[in-house]
Amino acid sequence: MRLETLEIETGPAPTAAILLMHGLGADCHDFEPLAQELDLSRIGEVRYVFPNAPQIPVTINGGFV
Repeated sequence: MRLETLEIETGPAPTAAILLMHGLGADCHDFEPLAQELDLSRIGEVRYVFPNAPQIPVTINGGFV
């Protein structure tokens, strides 16, 4: 299975990557503003990868998906 992901690159040849794993109830678009808010220009161009996990019932969350 391939996860749905949102990828944002700050330039044509990224030399670094940030993979953001988020928690229950969020999706990849919730963290999209981070790509504009973080100033990482000192390390060069960055690829941000925001994956979405599959949706499944969570026991500790009362079985809600």
